Amino acid sequence: MARPPDVAVLLSTRDAGDHLERQLDSLARQRDVKVRLVTRDDGSRDGTRDTLASWGERLDIALREASPPDRPMGIAESYLTLLDDDDAAAADYTAFADQDDVWKSDKLARAVARLGLEDPSVPALYCSRLEIVDDGLKAMGLSPVLSRPPAFANALVENVATGCTIVMNRAARDLVAGRPRSGALIHDWWCYLAVSAFGTVIWDPEPTVLYRQHGGNAVGASAGPAGRLWRKVRNQLSGGSGDRLLRQARAFRAAYGDDLPDTRRDLLDRTLAARESVAGRLGLAFAREPWRQSPLDDLAYRLLLVLGRL
Repeated sequence: MARPPDVAVLLSTRDAGDHLERQLDSLARQRDVKVRLVTRDDGSRDGTRDTLASWGERLDIALREASPPDRPMGIAESYLTLLDDDDAAAADYTAFADQDDVWKSDKLARAVARLGLEDPSVPALYCSRLEIVDDGLKAMGLSPVLSRPPAFANALVENVATGCTIVMNRAARDLVAGRPRSGALIHDWWCYLAVSAFGTVIWDPEPTVLYRQHGGNAVGASAGPAGRLWRKVRNQLSGGSGDRLLRQARAFRAAYGDDLPDTRRDLLDRTLAARESVAGRLGLAFAREPWRQSPLDDLAYRLLLVLGRL
């Protein structure tokens, strides 16, 4: 009888409070896979670490060294550190989990089945739609359906791979682990960039995660298109993402540029060079690539580019 696939589920926590128990329970209920939870705490001041330790009888948990409360790594570096872990390296598949969501019981099995159709030597990343819920898990709506398949031209300017839905094959994990990542905005976007550049990104329109919205979210989601667009435009007009978007592209060029396929390296270089002049920004604004998923969001991106806010 074939053994179930091994999945290393990576979880970084910080002051998880009462939400963590529900998430751990949903991890323990995953079907048709063998789960090993690899977790580190990034500076909690509450009982999060005790909660994790208490679940050792129901979950196979590897507790890694925690950050002190006054020196947290930050969400991106904490998750990317877990991605370097030996347990992640040994697993058939690697997934990211958030501390406050609830997973559907077939989440990992569904992802593994789809990834299993791909050539295991080629990096592949699975991600899915979200069922957005409130603090009490009451349904609020669904994240949007993608208008176009995931692609490197999209990943340069937008992230559609929400971390808590991501599952990667071993080749994808190996592609990202151990590389320089200073400048990465967040771990899931960085993985989307890398795998879209060198492999395959699979987006599943079936929601696999109850994505909880509450006041403590590190990264939230608006259920409606107007709310999503306004949040992005507001951040960009206030200087919240323009410089960081450019820094991430530069960091990706430094980490992967020499290995990129020619067409993708050329697109990345044109995107970076265009920011240096008004003519360059205008040229990029009217180019086919890069692009964002929503037509309205894509228009906003191009207008902000012309205005020099991206």
